[in-house]
Amino acid sequence: MWAEFLAWLNALPQSSASFFGSLTGAALGLCAIIVGALFNAWLNRRRDDRLRRVEAQTLATALTAELSVVKECLIEIADGLERGVQNDFQVTDMYRTIRILPEMLPKLGLLGHDAVTKVVKAYGVLENYTESCVRMGGSVIEAPGPMRLIQFPGSKASEVARMNRLIVAGVLDGGLDALDHRKKHVFASMRKMSLLFPAGS
Repeated sequence: MWAEFLAWLNALPQSSASFFGSLTGAALGLCAIIVGALFNAWLNRRRDDRLRRVEAQTLATALTAELSVVKECLIEIADGLERGVQNDFQVTDMYRTIRILPEMLPKLGLLGHDAVTKVVKAYGVLENYTESCVRMGGSVIEAPGPMRLIQFPGSKASEVARMNRLIVAGVLDGGLDALDHRKKHVFASMRKMSLLFPAGS
């Protein structure tokens, strides 16, 4: 087959052979451009995927830190109230301490559906913390700056302590577990990618 093709090619007039050679060179050049563009797109996609994983890992770590601080505060308040309170007492509006989530809202989708659902639920409960306190008989006291306090009579200590523990066990732990699972998943994915495509490859 190739012998017949070469024989046919040799039999062509000089002008036709030149045209055919130019056409072949152009086709090969076009193929090279297409292959190069596809390879470049693959490299860009691989880089973008890696950046998204790093961003998801950073986001999960930041939200974990914020929710962990809120959890510790709620537990500390509950511990103090359960030791006994005689006089009126005050608790901090937990949602007023939130700083990271509002800055990260556009990126929440990086965490995946399950983590987003549980994290949003946790923050939603914290957002309604003051309302829940008022329904239990608390009075809102606006403090200087962004802080806000809720004052209760001493008789409400056990109820507030129980509410704090329910928030921790009911939603905060769920959000933190989902974030931890997401971090492990992203880390495993990044590790797998680094093994398949070592740095510099």
